[in-house]
Amino acid sequence: MSDKKLKAYAITLIVKPKQIGVNRYSSKSFSGISFAYNPKDAKEQTIQQIIESFDPKTIPFIDREVVTIKKCQLYNDFLNKSK
Repeated sequence: MSDKKLKAYAITLIVKPKQIGVNRYSSKSFSGISFAYNPKDAKEQTIQQIIESFDPKTIPFIDREVVTIKKCQLYNDFLNKSK
């Protein structure tokens, strides 16, 4: 058995699509929890999940370039904010 345990990471990210022609798109913020071994894996999982959640037929321009991770920290740290 592995000694590694999955940890919960609280992640906040922003999807800010680029302007295409005369069309303008507004940004959207997403918050959630990702279970991973380290922050890098948590960020990658979250980015992949967000990209897959958009339908490429209707919104083909959502890719890694328009997704920005704003915050990624252990979930316990997220709940226990210092005063």
